[in-house]
Amino acid sequence: KVLLRLEAGRGTGLGHLRRSLSLAQAMRLYGVEGHFLLHPDPEALALVERAGYCGELLREQDPFGERDAQETAAAAERLGADRLLIDYDRIPVAYVEALREAGLRVIVRDDLALWALPAQIVINGNADAERLDYRRWGEATRFLLGPRYAVLPSEYWQPARRTARAQVHQVLVVLGGSDV
Repeated sequence: KVLLRLEAGRGTGLGHLRRSLSLAQAMRLYGVEGHFLLHPDPEALALVERAGYCGELLREQDPFGERDAQETAAAAERLGADRLLIDYDRIPVAYVEALREAGLRVIVRDDLALWALPAQIVINGNADAERLDYRRWGEATRFLLGPRYAVLPSEYWQPARRTARAQVHQVLVVLGGSDV
């Protein structure tokens, strides 16, 4: 079982949630159960449940702080999860350290490479990932970088064959899951 810890909702957007749901779809193919631990929006939890997954909202109001780490570690123990995937843009080092000290194997989705993180695995499936300045936290950090590690929803796993038209007539612009 893997605990997926992320921020999602009206104010923070739904991108992290969508890609975590895609990862949960892929994990399910291998018999791995994903459980979502969300903050702060009940509507995000409703999306998780409509997609057929279990989740819960954090009670702690200081996301990615010391008490959040304690609540996350307690949830992992209660659920029998020994792995934690964190999908958030600015994960504090102390947060990751606290969860590792609690005995969890920590995987982070880090799109920015702002600082070294004490995670066992760092994932960035974006096209520019290999050009970012990722730094190791000890020798044990493994980096999964580039489009080869992009997590896409199942409808893209075997796309239909299409041919490109010589002239474009319509363009779809997608802005994400929140309107800030």
